[in-house]
Amino acid sequence: MRYAALSDTGRVRGQNEDAWNIVQNQDGHPVGFVVADGMGGHEAGEVASRIVVEVMSETVMSCSSLHMNLDDAEVFLRDGLDEANRRIIQYSRDFLKGIPSGTTLTAAWLDGPMMLLIHIGDSRAYLIRDGVARQLSRDHTYVAELVASGIILPEAAKNHPERNKITRALGFDMGMKPEVFWERIHDGDLLLFCTDGLTEYVSEMEMADISTAFTPETAVEKLVSLANERGGRDNVTVILTAMEPGDTL
Repeated sequence: MRYAALSDTGRVRGQNEDAWNIVQNQDGHPVGFVVADGMGGHEAGEVASRIVVEVMSETVMSCSSLHMNLDDAEVFLRDGLDEANRRIIQYSRDFLKGIPSGTTLTAAWLDGPMMLLIHIGDSRAYLIRDGVARQLSRDHTYVAELVASGIILPEAAKNHPERNKITRALGFDMGMKPEVFWERIHDGDLLLFCTDGLTEYVSEMEMADISTAFTPETAVEKLVSLANERGGRDNVTVILTAMEPGDTL
């Protein structure tokens, strides 16, 4: 397995509220990936994203070390996210006088040929296979709901004035529920996890083309640079992993 990650503040923001991790087992082999985007405009978004990445990294590691099956791991991931949400809300109460600080979360646990994902918000997970990128996660945004309801076309969503309005995130409601789902992965697949600082500027076709043409180390640099060249108004984080023969056994 080859993998790389890069996170950048961008050209406008004063600080980077994204957080990420590639979770490795005791042998140094990746067993999971976590990416989070602290809510822009909310105090301590960087703290919220860091909390959820720390908690979910520990949760993913436990799924691996305890050799859980998919059903048990799903319950464990949900419990981990609930704990992260509780800690973020408590931090806001203790240090921000109750002003909410929030974050998105997209995390994956690898178990042989299976990948279990947990997701809330508008950070994304992609599977790139045969040169084509397919979004695995579903955006929890106002505009995504309009598209799903058939009110607007996908083409109109790209430039909708409220395209960044999130409908689900951590740090605001103890009852907020994530989506959990699994995907079977194959040798040769590429897995890409990112915040919306990338998807705002770079198309799925460009993600697939760049990720396929270059090593993960070079690809993440090119993807981040492209997002910055086209505006860079947000923090941008990219994790890219290439599944090699034997990784999915």
